[in-house]
Amino acid sequence: MALKKLLGSNFRVVEGSAVIAQATACQVTVSGNMESARTKDTPNGYDQEQMVSKQWSAQVTTIDASVTTLRKYITLFNTQNSGQSSSGYAGLAIGFDETSGTNNSDLEHSTDIEHSGVALLNDISLQANNRTTCQLQLQFTGNGPLA
Repeated sequence: MALKKLLGSNFRVVEGSAVIAQATACQVTVSGNMESARTKDTPNGYDQEQMVSKQWSAQVTTIDASVTTLRKYITLFNTQNSGQSSSGYAGLAIGFDETSGTNNSDLEHSTDIEHSGVALLNDISLQANNRTTCQLQLQFTGNGPLA
């Protein structure tokens, strides 16, 4: 079986059921916090590790820095802890998937790549350099499992 190469233009962060529009970059991080499980009985002097917690995050940079978009995310930031989703975790449905089609905005629902969970918007950053298009950077931190 040949390996399929995933291009950056076809990897998108999803909010709800749609890609975040006009994205120029995205990054997804899944990590675990490790702790030593070494005891006095551990042979050979080698350390043994155990994962004690897991976390995930997604970061998106978009050139959609319109007033409507800014208001949307600032309002979300200010109100996101007020309710819980159907999963029991507070936050917004965030995921990632492979895309295709016009503007690479059609989700493939690839069983190998598609994952989602509930996340909190923990950082909004607007970069507005002279004579360049403004860029809005959004950082989401998972609040519960990534499925």
